[in-house]
Amino acid sequence: KYTMEAQDAAKKSGDSYTITKANRLLAMLYRSQNELDKAMEVYKKILISSKHANDSMEIAWTYNGIGIIHMMKSEYDEGLEYWKKSLDLNSASSTMSNIGLYYKDINRLDEAKKYILKSLELDSISNNYESAAFNLSNLGALYTKTNEFEKGIEAFKRSLAFSDSTNNYFDKEETLLGLYKLYQK
Repeated sequence: KYTMEAQDAAKKSGDSYTITKANRLLAMLYRSQNELDKAMEVYKKILISSKHANDSMEIAWTYNGIGIIHMMKSEYDEGLEYWKKSLDLNSASSTMSNIGLYYKDINRLDEAKKYILKSLELDSISNNYESAAFNLSNLGALYTKTNEFEKGIEAFKRSLAFSDSTNNYFDKEETLLGLYKLYQK
């Protein structure tokens, strides 16, 4: 309901920036409800308007979103291609993290580690503690997968500290679950 109200308000404003932000919200809503075709349709609208406005940051964000949709549809090569397009425009931490997770899932662990660590480096530069908590939790899971338990414990503990500092309970839950799996292994 609120997303649709935001859409209406954005259209009435006539401001292209506001319309783009409302559309991004709508695309993420569709994505979270697994309405992937609708989400893709909205992302394509955003891409057209962003290219017209020559907004490289928004284009990069949109490529990242399109990449996520392709991954959710198990279209891995297409998803990875869009994420790489995003990186060509903007070295975004979230895109690097997504690529790292993809490589982790297909057991290309050295590449996964490289992208997750690069994402963490960008988080450090931008003081993005929520993203750092997410990336450290994923790094801990990666270390668990490679039986590097001490490194995994360290990464998970750092993730917990960032989660606590930002009151990010979702990442904290994932981190605690990751620690449990590490200790179990």
